Amino acid sequence: MATPFLVVVAIALAAINLRPALSSVSAELSDIRADLGLSGLGAGSLTTLPVICMGVFATLAVRLARRLGLERTMAIATATIGVATLVRGLAPSAAGFILATVAIGIAIAVGQALVPAVVKAYFARKPGGPTGVFALWVNVGALAGAALTVPVATLLNDQWRAGLAVWALLALPACVIWIRLARREGVPMRPSPAGERGAHRGFKPGLAVRVTALMATLSTTFYVPVAWLTVVFEDAGVAEGSAVTLFSLFVAVQIPTAVVAGSLGRSPLTRGRLLAAMLAVTALGFVGAGIAASAAPALWAILIGLGVGATFPLGWTLPVDHTPTPASAATLTGVALTGGYLVAAIGPALAGLLRDATGDLTVPFMLVAAVTFVAVPLAWRLAGHASEESD
Repeated sequence: MATPFLVVVAIALAAINLRPALSSVSAELSDIRADLGLSGLGAGSLTTLPVICMGVFATLAVRLARRLGLERTMAIATATIGVATLVRGLAPSAAGFILATVAIGIAIAVGQALVPAVVKAYFARKPGGPTGVFALWVNVGALAGAALTVPVATLLNDQWRAGLAVWALLALPACVIWIRLARREGVPMRPSPAGERGAHRGFKPGLAVRVTALMATLSTTFYVPVAWLTVVFEDAGVAEGSAVTLFSLFVAVQIPTAVVAGSLGRSPLTRGRLLAAMLAVTALGFVGAGIAASAAPALWAILIGLGVGATFPLGWTLPVDHTPTPASAATLTGVALTGGYLVAAIGPALAGLLRDATGDLTVPFMLVAAVTFVAVPLAWRLAGHASEESD
């Protein structure tokens, strides 16, 4: 088996590839739309389609890992992200650009769905730290794609295509290290006979529903503010520049919070209870932003950012804590992500519809807060069952 340090490095390199291909498009969306002649619907699909793919194709991960091996599948997923990112930057037509975007979404779905299986295989007793590293580098990749794409494109003679394609370079070191791991003793991904007979192949009935509900909540609390946090502050009278700064604050606090939350959760019970507490913090932030956005906008941005930053790594340890094997961890992750990301794809659009109907974002933000508060006791009760479910 590989050394823990090498596996952590591999997780980090995989994680940093999971978001730049998405956030870089947002940074250059106006130029992409103009050059490719995309409609508003077509432009919107460039950010919505990958999220849908991340849900629909999450269950594909465990099937591929059983056939090809866990480490080899991770290598293929990162390679596909890199190749598709490069091809997308070179695509001469809108159809080619969209097809490459779909390929990126599928590869991301496979790669991220297998991370809990990797953590289960190598860090079953202490998953918080490696999952925190995963969350950290996912956020770093997202920030890098959003912040650096335009400057890179400017350096390359204002070529937005080059600004997008350059992120393919991140895949190379990730592929190298995962191929190296694949050449060593691989992690078995075949389910046991008992697991094949059991519900959901290795975990108890009803667990998939509870974890999916939590993952859907976590996805919603991230993607709704990504789409609407700046707008809710602007609607409340905050200047555009200040609203953008508040959004940056929301994103920035997530990075250290992910690492701290991962390191604090030293047992399944502690991680579950901390998840419940931070869900409550997130809900409070949504309540404040929904009914009193102008009163203390920085506080609401920080509370939502702290909550989202902490619940991300804690939520991703749920499949590790509640399953007995890497194969069952991957299966549960795939099921949960399917529901979670499909809800995430709907959430921002529903918030927009409610804003159009009511005139502001109070109702959608309060609705997200209510859903998040409901998830608090669910996470608390689930924490108490973690030990017995992973035995």
